[in-house]
Amino acid sequence: MPDLARKTVETMIGALRLRLFLRGCGTLKDKRRIIKSINRQVQQKFQVAVAEVGEQDRPAFCEIEIAGVANQRAQIHKVLTAVLRMYEGRPDIEIIDLDMDI
Repeated sequence: MPDLARKTVETMIGALRLRLFLRGCGTLKDKRRIIKSINRQVQQKFQVAVAEVGEQDRPAFCEIEIAGVANQRAQIHKVLTAVLRMYEGRPDIEIIDLDMDI
């Protein structure tokens, strides 16, 4: 007979909001090319959700939100920190502001 007692598993949801300045972006087309490229890389590498949530009409600025789920707080913090490092490593992107919530 199967054990009906269930172990409670804690789910941690983390969110990282970044406000970015995009160096050398003069048009919305340039902006979309840069943002789509890095967002796709982040999604594939870290299995997180990424969305552009603000500054959509300004070519040199972008606000994005990254969200992920893990079963431990330390794990989601590690993933979001690695995502942040990926954006920081881009020479064409400057992080103006950030907020991380777990």
